[in-house]
Amino acid sequence: MTNRHIKFGDLYLNEQFVTVEPQAESKVKAAVNHIWLVDRSGSMSQELPRLIEDLKQRHRELAAGDTLSFGYFSSEGQYRFVFKGLKLTTEEDHNKLDQELNKYKQSLSLTCFSEILEDSLNVIEELSWISTKFALWLFTDGYPVVGNYKKEVENIRTALGKLESKLTSAQFIGYGDYYNKELLSEMSSIVGGELRHCSDQ
Repeated sequence: MTNRHIKFGDLYLNEQFVTVEPQAESKVKAAVNHIWLVDRSGSMSQELPRLIEDLKQRHRELAAGDTLSFGYFSSEGQYRFVFKGLKLTTEEDHNKLDQELNKYKQSLSLTCFSEILEDSLNVIEELSWISTKFALWLFTDGYPVVGNYKKEVENIRTALGKLESKLTSAQFIGYGDYYNKELLSEMSSIVGGELRHCSDQ
């Protein structure tokens, strides 16, 4: 393309064409808020030590900037989030978390999923200012033991239905050789997640 110019007395004002390179898209990865839910029911007593050791390795694989929330569940009314939105930046942070996780190798009582799933909605609301990306991880042998099993399954479906639009990903990890694959498959399908056996990790 020919450049044009305008003459001002003895001076010339030249028109120049400059090629502007498009700016590269930001490669900064959005933080992910990971939510870990651990089954501490009696049927998990043989699996919990191995599960906790798995989690010690897994939290070292989280990306910089990600957060971690950890909760456990057992009988009806027996559930708790130990911490929410934890950021791990140094090896000392990871070592301290290892020590904290060691406290949860012991089993408690029976099994209720729905309450911790419902409470996960509150965690998402609290942490959504950090990032809108949420990854749910549920570790269990998959057998609810409650006063009213039919109602519990309905409550599980309701809680997962509320979570579905808020989750970026979901993993349901079956521990033991006889985990309730049918129920966990249904749970994972509700939120578009994956069901995996712990040996596949």
